[in-house]
Amino acid sequence: MLTVGLTREATVRTTPADSATLVSPLVPDVYASARMIAFAEATCAALMAEHVGPGETSVGVGFQFTHEAATPIGMTVRVRVRLAELDRRRCVFEVEAHDAADRIAIGRHERFVVDREKFMARVRAKASASGAGTGG
Repeated sequence: MLTVGLTREATVRTTPADSATLVSPLVPDVYASARMIAFAEATCAALMAEHVGPGETSVGVGFQFTHEAATPIGMTVRVRVRLAELDRRRCVFEVEAHDAADRIAIGRHERFVVDREKFMARVRAKASASGAGTGG
């Protein structure tokens, strides 16, 4: 059961695949904001997965992050998430990320609990109506 105050921490060692240069060759070769946000989202999703019901999953719907310091590729990043708000199926997480030297990010991430099959049925219907996923 989801309850306010649940926390989770995770770490990842950054690799060249996490470089901001892969997002745009116009930016420095450091840990990309997009990769950091994805890591925070995955940590929140993993926490929720342990507490939702059978057939349920969660989807991310909001991101508010400030990337405060650059992290060199090869350095380990630790993210800590805390469920700060819970309103029925809506969950808001406080997120903080650190590397070995600095706090690198702070923010909030919002997720909703959804019925997996109903959600995917809507996605399939959308793909079918648009011709996406049909090979043409």
